[in-house]
Amino acid sequence: MIRARGRTVLSGALLAACALLGTQPAAATARRGVEVACATRGLAVSSGSGSRASGYRVVGLHVAGLTCQTARGVARQVAEDLLRNRSLSFSDASGFSINQVTCSGCTPKTEVAISYPRGSIEMSLTGSALTVPSTTPFPVPQFPVPPNSAPPGGSGVLTV
Repeated sequence: MIRARGRTVLSGALLAACALLGTQPAAATARRGVEVACATRGLAVSSGSGSRASGYRVVGLHVAGLTCQTARGVARQVAEDLLRNRSLSFSDASGFSINQVTCSGCTPKTEVAISYPRGSIEMSLTGSALTVPSTTPFPVPQFPVPPNSAPPGGSGVLTV
């Protein structure tokens, strides 16, 4: 990064490298409405070993209006929560969806989309938690949050 007139500017070489890789640098913020791909390297969590091993890997991560650094942190937390079969909780989220995508001959994916007042995060994860029954591909929300229960301004915690 280069400092110019008190502002941090990404170097041309870094931006060119990210463009070639199709990813956004972690420090960059995607403009609202413009979706960019973020790097997923290292976004994997696991537990156990051998036949008792389980884990999740983030294989796709897209962000609009937020930084890739924020999206990577949220993706890591989602993977941890799914692995531990915990409820998913998102600070300041205004919407949330989770889907299990399956097809014959391919690896099933869990797709999570989270919307915030200033942007959104979409992620795809592969893997499974050992403690999740085979008939339930992801944790089932225990207490759905009514849409009008958020404090004014759309802030608050959304837990499912």
